[in-house]
Amino acid sequence: MEYYNISDIAQKILSDIMNDASLSGIMLKTKIFAVKNSDKELLEWVSNELKGYKDRPPLYRIIDCGVKVDVHRGFQEVLGFEYPVEMIKDEKIRERVSHIALQQPISEIEELIKDAEMTNTIHVPLPVSIWYYHMGHCITGQIQCAYQFATIASVKNILVVIKSMLIDYFLKIDNNEEIDFSSIMRKDASLTNITHNTTYNAAIVNTGDGNVEAHQITNIANGDVILNDNIKHELKAIIDNIKHIVEQVDSPDLRDIIKEADEEIQKPKTKIKIVKRCLQAMKGLSYEVGVSVIADQLSSLLTKALSILPL
Repeated sequence: MEYYNISDIAQKILSDIMNDASLSGIMLKTKIFAVKNSDKELLEWVSNELKGYKDRPPLYRIIDCGVKVDVHRGFQEVLGFEYPVEMIKDEKIRERVSHIALQQPISEIEELIKDAEMTNTIHVPLPVSIWYYHMGHCITGQIQCAYQFATIASVKNILVVIKSMLIDYFLKIDNNEEIDFSSIMRKDASLTNITHNTTYNAAIVNTGDGNVEAHQITNIANGDVILNDNIKHELKAIIDNIKHIVEQVDSPDLRDIIKEADEEIQKPKTKIKIVKRCLQAMKGLSYEVGVSVIADQLSSLLTKALSILPL
């Protein structure tokens, strides 16, 4: 049986990372290193990555997401409508649905990425109690289901961050520098602005329709993003046109929302999330206008306005 010393194991792990080996396999080698080097913090982290997190996971496992709903309006069915999350009145619920944190073992995340390579999307169903009690007030019709969605690229970034932390750690070990793994974790945490988290249990499944549904998640919220002047100028022109159209429509709700958007766009520091919330809410209410030239113009302008906003 071949034995390795601490330095050999570190070199082997770095080599595996550079050769794009399976991260779950790399983590097993890292666990051996942690035991041999008596690094309790590293061992705890590796064990959680291999088994999965029962509670809130590290910040790098938290990814941004949007929310879509399926809506019935009489005989009309609207599937996959992007819901304006900022219209949710309860702050905790907004936080609940705005982000996803994957708690699964790292091996399952690797499989999740493989399964979703062709579609680049994961879906997370939202509990009925959330969309039934908190999301129907700004939608014309009845919500039948709601789900979070996120890009597979954001899931892949979890692997990138883990590999980056391992490289930082083992390069210092290889250079005989004194370091503890908690300092690497703190460096990662300092780069993320997190305000709240709530945990929900579930699992990841492949639905077979080209999307992957992810469960066992944590949801949190991040800070405001300010609109830059170039986009702001273009957006102001579109909002002025939308305002002119809305004035011709008998819809107090639409008028109130466009007024809020117009007021926000005129502020020195326009918050993207508020403008996006208003535009998405108007898109949800635009079906009140019916089928007409005005409705087509309104829908086209709202789509254009949303397309120029940063994600």
